[in-house]
Formats: sequence, structure tokens, C-alpha cells
Amino acid sequence: PPSPLAGRRSLRPVTRGTVNGDIDTHQGAAHFFSGPGHASSVAASSQRAGCPCIDIDTCIGGARHDLSQTQLLREAVAAFRERRIRAAAIGMPCSSFSVLRDEGGDCPRIRSHDHPWGDPEAPADWHAYLERHNHLARVTVALAWEIFKSGGEFLIENPAASSAVGVPWRWAAKAHHANFFNLDIVQELIAATGAELITLPQCALGCKAQKFTTLCCSPGIAAKLRWMRDLRC
Repeated sequence: PPSPLAGRRSLRPVTRGTVNGDIDTHQGAAHFFSGPGHASSVAASSQRAGCPCIDIDTCIGGARHDLSQTQLLREAVAAFRERRIRAAAIGMPCSSFSVLRDEGGDCPRIRSHDHPWGDPEAPADWHAYLERHNHLARVTVALAWEIFKSGGEFLIENPAASSAVGVPWRWAAKAHHANFFNLDIVQELIAATGAELITLPQCALGCKAQKFTTLCCSPGIAAKLRWMRDLRC
């Protein structure tokens, strides 16, 4: 798939107010693919710190929060460029990369380490699902790139790579699985922005599961979160 960073024009802002009135007027931060809100969510924590944050997810806003819509993306870019939204957390949906998927069964593996955009042997009835999630991966990178170009900061969250070597989160039995952060467009984003990968076990922050998680942080956010690399299970 073509990189959103290489030889492309930026998404053009459009007249606001046609799809998502929330992002159209919001000022502060945004959490894309946020999931349902809760007391310890990114938005709730941001609000307590004095920075208004809006959640964008179909489980909250239905179709008007569908990030596969070009119109919504253009409105987000307009908010970045007008510096109304200065920081974005992006929880790229990870189900198509999940290490819980494996050959056969009702939820087969559809990516592999060697074919992160889609395994050639992925079942045909999963192809549309795979392409939708590939599109969401491109959307994630485009959002991060656009807010960075506009002088803002981004953070992308996804599970850690089980194929990594010499680290606590390596899972040899699952090393053949693909990982979002190994996609070529994500590597290009990191190189273009100076972003850093910070991996931590969520149990060190009170989660009941270990759940090693990687945060891809633009330089300003990375400077604030590097201490998380020292967290231990």
C-alpha cells in the first residue's frame, strides 16, 4: 500500500460542520479510536489535568465518528491546522494483528511477520475485514503525520511486537505474527518525525493483565513518558 508520507499532498481542509459537530468546535486534545469512555480513560485523565479532550469512536458517535470517512479526516486535519487540537492519542484497532489469532478456527491469523499487510494464505472471507483494517492503519499514520506537521504532538498505542529480540515482551511462540509498529508506513513515520517507541507492561500501572503495550510518541510526548521504559511487571 502506498505510504501516506511519500509523495502525497496533505488532506485538504473543507468547510466545517458537515459531519462531526464535536470535532468541528473542539479545542484541546483528541483521542481517536478511543473506545467507550470511563473514569480512567485518556479523555477523563486529560480533563482532570485541565486539558479538554474529545473521544472519537463509533461506539460513541456512530457513523459520524467513523474514521474511514474522508470527510471526518479532513475535519480533523482542519482542527490540527487551526491549532484547535494540539495533541492526539490514537488507539489503532489491533484485532487484525492479535497474537490470539492462529491458523484455523473461527478467528484465523490473517497477517504474518513476513506479510504484515496480509498473509497470502488468509481465508478469502476475511479479505474485506483485512482491507478495512489496513485502511485504518493508513488513517492512523495520516492523523499522526498531519498533527505533527501542524506543530502538535501524537501518541499511537498498540500491543508490543512479540517478535522483538532480547526484550521481556518477546514471545517466541508468537514471533511469526505481524505487528502494527513493523508496518513500513509506521517505520517511515518514526523516521520522519523522530518519534520514539516506549514499551511497558500494563500490570505495572495496576492492570490485572501483564499486557505489554507500545506507545509510539512524537518527541514532545516521548520526553514526558520515557520513565515508563523503567516499569517492570
